[in-house]
Amino acid sequence: MEIWDLYDINRNKIGKTHQRGIEIPEGCFHLVVRAWVKNDKDEVLLSKRHPHKPFGGFWENTGGSAIQGENSLQAVLREVSEEIGLQLIPEDGKLILQQTKNISHQDIWLFRSNVAIDELSFQEDEVVDAMWVDKGKYYDMQNEGLIVPTISVFSAWEDKPYI
Repeated sequence: MEIWDLYDINRNKIGKTHQRGIEIPEGCFHLVVRAWVKNDKDEVLLSKRHPHKPFGGFWENTGGSAIQGENSLQAVLREVSEEIGLQLIPEDGKLILQQTKNISHQDIWLFRSNVAIDELSFQEDEVVDAMWVDKGKYYDMQNEGLIVPTISVFSAWEDKPYI
C-alpha cells in the first residue's frame, strides 16, 4: 500500500495523507516526479512501461509519485533506482520544471549519466525495456504516439518547456 502526502494548490503540505488508488479529495494534490537523464551524446534515457500498467507498452522518462515523507529529490532518486536500477547523484540533479496538472504537482528533474542499457535492472511489473534516444528520435516517437501522452511536451535539450 502506497501512502502519499497531500498538498494544497500552492504546494504546501496540508498535514494529511492519502492511499494510492482511492480518489483524491477535491482541492488536494499529490507530488509526481519525472527524471530526464541525458548522456554525453545528448541523448535521453527512456523506459518502456510494462504491458499491464496504464499506458502499457508506451515509453516514458522514469518517474512516479512521491511517498509519504519524501521531498521531490528523494522521490525522483528512489523512483529511478527502483524502476531501472540507476543510482543518480543527488548533487547532479537540476529541477527544471514545476507544473500542476489535474490532481498532481509535477516536478521534472534533469540528471546526467552514461549508463549502458545492459547495466540497468528493471523492476518487475513496472519496466520491460529502456533505450537512449536523440532529440529527433524522441520527437518522432512522440508524433507516432509511442510516448506516454500524459507526459508534458518538454525539451530537455533546451532545459525549458517546449511549446
